[in-house]
Amino acid sequence: MRGSAIAHVVVHAANGMDAAKLGELTHDLQFRLGVEPVLDSATLEVSTPGINRTLKADAEFAMFVGKAVRLLVEDTPEWREGLIAAVADGGVTLEPLADHQSQPAAVIPLAQIRKAQLTGAEWEPRRSKAIANAGEENTDVE
Repeated sequence: MRGSAIAHVVVHAANGMDAAKLGELTHDLQFRLGVEPVLDSATLEVSTPGINRTLKADAEFAMFVGKAVRLLVEDTPEWREGLIAAVADGGVTLEPLADHQSQPAAVIPLAQIRKAQLTGAEWEPRRSKAIANAGEENTDVE
């Protein structure tokens, strides 16, 4: 009977994951599950973390080094934003975003982080440049 077990896979790729790559991976995983007698009736769910993923476990911070995040830290009312530069010794090193260079880097203890969410802000400079370049290409219409 199909659906007696569920295999849920969350995929993270350093350069992002588009629908085509996700489709290929899903197809490959379905094939592999079908080969295993115990898993041939499993339902497969494949997803990506998404730009605004909420980080729920300390180990996830290491997975997303280089990604922009916003943190709500104990005893502070405002969210703090930056790039996850490193995770070591029970703390997250948060580097300032490109538009916040006056803000110093900081090490925030994992135990003091109440909420954390990826923001996708590390993509903004690239996204803005791509939009600008696309506009330039469209101006050459004869």
